[in-house]
Amino acid sequence: MTEKADVVASVNRSDANGDGFGNPETFFGWAIVAFVDLLGFSESITSLWTDVDESPLGRLLRIKDAALRIPATSLIAYTPSRSADAKVYRCRVHTVSDSIAICGALPTRRRLSDLTGTMFMVSLGVQAAWAAAIAEGYTIRGAIELGQIYWSESETIGPALADSYLLESKIADTSRVIFGPRFLQNLLECMNADWPEWPASKSLSVSDDNLIEMPPHHLKELLKGDLTSLEFLPCQFPFFHRN
Repeated sequence: MTEKADVVASVNRSDANGDGFGNPETFFGWAIVAFVDLLGFSESITSLWTDVDESPLGRLLRIKDAALRIPATSLIAYTPSRSADAKVYRCRVHTVSDSIAICGALPTRRRLSDLTGTMFMVSLGVQAAWAAAIAEGYTIRGAIELGQIYWSESETIGPALADSYLLESKIADTSRVIFGPRFLQNLLECMNADWPEWPASKSLSVSDDNLIEMPPHHLKELLKGDLTSLEFLPCQFPFFHRN
């Protein structure tokens, strides 16, 4: 029993003086977790199953390849008035079939800079996967939540993944990415009066049905203004027409 327990006990933890921060190879603790589902894939793969480049399988593999490059991107951020306290924010990615989990580990003491830096990198990763999906004729639906998670090289398990999956499948409803209540509550508890001056404040918007969602600013940049592929998708994209 002790030997089995050591498998989990030996991983990085968010309560171990921040050692679990970012995207360690193995992790147990608090994180921001995005669950992303590829819309339209299940229907296409049942009717068009082949191994050619332009088949649903070929397109999915290219999307997954793009998603797996997300951890190579990083953000170096400084806490105001503490220029020596720089942190490197990165994400960890796990793909299963047509679903993608993008995670960013957090320390137990979650400061505003930790929440916003990790949120930014997770959101950027989601939008990179979204842009890759659009380029292949699909779109995504997703949700981002804060909670506890365990991951290793081959596994992603925990309440945060279950919560983000539930939000994606039951609440998001259309092609968008929404933020969960636990993440929003933690963000509100850390906010100061100068929140509108933080760049991260531009990473949240209110939807027409009063949900907090991720505006696709970086998605537009990743697509480089070429939105011609959108006309072939089965969903509408009202966010491209919002002010």
